Amino acid sequence: MITYRRMRFSSLLIISLILLILSPTGLLADTEEFFKENNGSVVVINTYDKRGKLINHGSGFIVRDDGAIATNYHIISNAKDIKVKSRGKLLKVEGLIHTDIENDLVILKVKGKNLPAVKIGDIEKAPVGENIYLISSPEGHENKISEG
Repeated sequence: MITYRRMRFSSLLIISLILLILSPTGLLADTEEFFKENNGSVVVINTYDKRGKLINHGSGFIVRDDGAIATNYHIISNAKDIKVKSRGKLLKVEGLIHTDIENDLVILKVKGKNLPAVKIGDIEKAPVGENIYLISSPEGHENKISEG
């Protein structure tokens, strides 16, 4: 059974790993530029039970422009319906591409073309000690940025 602490750690780990592999130019940019470059890649995911009641809320990242989205498995695990919102628009969930329950990771597929995928770079080129920026949607707030 996944505990709340483990779920929260897994969420932060996955988000941090994605941000760590952003292009070096994105990492070297100031916070505002980073946010502008990647804000459109962050989605809000709401899940609902069979009665249509909201049961979970989380963030995800568009990882391919054809609609592949990475998020945490615990966000969608008990869902009967999943709604993905990107820049104010609802994206239709077509299904799951990959599920890794042990690592609390899932790749969803939404209908779309030319979606703004997160900028992926080479982790080997990122300088040691570089700042990490996190764009997420904590507690109902959409796309807030944190620096670490």
